[in-house]
Amino acid sequence: MISELRRYPFLGPMIEGAPDELGVYLLWEGDEVTYIGTARSIRTRLQDHLSGRDHCSCHPTHYSWKLARFPSVLESELLAEYRYKFKADPRCNRTAA
Repeated sequence: MISELRRYPFLGPMIEGAPDELGVYLLWEGDEVTYIGTARSIRTRLQDHLSGRDHCSCHPTHYSWKLARFPSVLESELLAEYRYKFKADPRCNRTAA
C-alpha cells in the first residue's frame, strides 16, 4: 500500500494543495519513509513540519497522504506494513514515541 501512494514535493506551494481533511500522511527523505502519522487536517500538519513547529529532526523531500475516516486504523496498517518489510519503525516514528 505504501508504494502505491503518490508522492508530492515537500514544498510550501505543494503543501497548500494537500487536503484540509482527516487522514494519514507520510514523510519521505528520498526513497525512505521517515514518518507515518495521523492528522485532523493533513495540510495543517504538513505545514507544521515545514515550519519546524513539530520538533522533528527529519528533513522531508516528499510527502504522501490518504484520507481516512479512522486514521489511527490506517496508520496502524501502514506502520505494520513498514515493520514487516524493514523490521523497525520509520526513523522519525522511533524518536516521536
